[in-house]
Amino acid sequence: MTLRSAYKTLRQFAGTCWSSGIYDALLFLLSRRDTRQRLFDRWIARIKSKLEKNDPLRFVLVNKSFDYNLSTIDCHPLWHLDKPTAADVNSRRNTIDIKGWISAVGTIDNIRLARQDSAEHTELQFAARPDVEAMFGLNAIGFSGTLDMNTSHSSTQFVVFSNRGQEYRIVIPTRFNTMSVDEKRLQKRRALIPRLQCPNCQSTAIASALSGAIFANALNTCDDRRFACPDCRSAFHHSSGHINFLDEAMIRQFHIGATDNISANEYDCVANNLINVFKEGLILDCGAGKRGVVHENVVNYDIVDYDSTDIVGVAEKIPFQSDTFDAVFSFSVLEHVFDPLSVVKEMIRVLKPGGQIYCQVAFLSPLHGYPRHYFNMTQQGIERLFGELVSIQKLEVLNFGQPVFCLSWFLNSYISGLPADLRAGFADLKVADLLKSGDAYFGAPFVTMLSKKQQTELSCCNMLMGRKTAVPASLKCK
Repeated sequence: MTLRSAYKTLRQFAGTCWSSGIYDALLFLLSRRDTRQRLFDRWIARIKSKLEKNDPLRFVLVNKSFDYNLSTIDCHPLWHLDKPTAADVNSRRNTIDIKGWISAVGTIDNIRLARQDSAEHTELQFAARPDVEAMFGLNAIGFSGTLDMNTSHSSTQFVVFSNRGQEYRIVIPTRFNTMSVDEKRLQKRRALIPRLQCPNCQSTAIASALSGAIFANALNTCDDRRFACPDCRSAFHHSSGHINFLDEAMIRQFHIGATDNISANEYDCVANNLINVFKEGLILDCGAGKRGVVHENVVNYDIVDYDSTDIVGVAEKIPFQSDTFDAVFSFSVLEHVFDPLSVVKEMIRVLKPGGQIYCQVAFLSPLHGYPRHYFNMTQQGIERLFGELVSIQKLEVLNFGQPVFCLSWFLNSYISGLPADLRAGFADLKVADLLKSGDAYFGAPFVTMLSKKQQTELSCCNMLMGRKTAVPASLKCK
């Protein structure tokens, strides 16, 4: 079996194999000289059967056995709402359709439509979703039903379900705004003005420079309008629909530079659920990047003035008053900032007491600068950053951050860095061909001919040598 075909097979059911030991077992089988395709197929069939039944799974590796009870493997269910859409809710009908799917390891039970202020619930209809099962390799079920719009506006409604002893709620959005995107963003920025503070001196008087009727009316124009903090006189500006809190000192201090890279990702089901939970509140998306959907209750904050950005600034100096937001998002941001601890403290500062933080951080991901990439983090590193500031509810591997995604990224990048005449040969290597210690491959063409760019992007270890020239001011005795 080649590296290419083995990886493809692993990827097909990676969503169900959460333990690294399972990968170890499969790779061991692949490394054996007597391994044949039918043996590998038999093991895959066994794994899939065990997954369906939640039976314990046993591997024996060189006289050492490993037991895996799949019902205890921790992973978050996935879900998606196909309906209602904005058009459905805004149609002003008395009832609207609900439709969606849930995908998870193990059995999905007790699916029902419930209301926040009532113990009553409504039954839903169910259907198989083989398309979802094929996509994620997990159990999947589709649901549908009808929502009474006469009661939905006065009470939050959920699709509730249970999975492996834990209950989950999918919030049903029942209020959509029919304003244009520009109108939504203008309304949002006007509402944010009283919550702003100067990022340099923390003065809340900055709002007075923005709240005048003349300037407020100009927030939807493309004119470059300057304003200054009344207290420290820091100069900022507004242009192209953004309030920009970047000054020249910040650009130098935090090494902000131009980039052609565009960070553009969709929210996952957990983030979308929080957006619906806090539909009457406010969420900060810190380092939002370019967003394709405008949410009235989500503030897109970034160092780049994308067309979806509401406020431009650095994460180390968030220009909002303390206790402003019901939730804060930080998705693949902390590895790109100059001072992660300062950023975490700032995010918690602007979060209301009891507010929700949802953070995703890269660990074994290759170099990817937007425009810079400083730090990757282990789970222990994340705990070190957040542990004294919040009560950690979950700390685990992201569904779309499993090791197979790193493997795919690494292999594709590695192949792209090889000369064209070496790529096919590397792709056809067997997994067993790459299981030796790294020094065993010194001199191999796929090592010596790898481009400098990929050497840097995929480096296992970097090094530095230097010579002391002067004592930095930050290290001098006071």
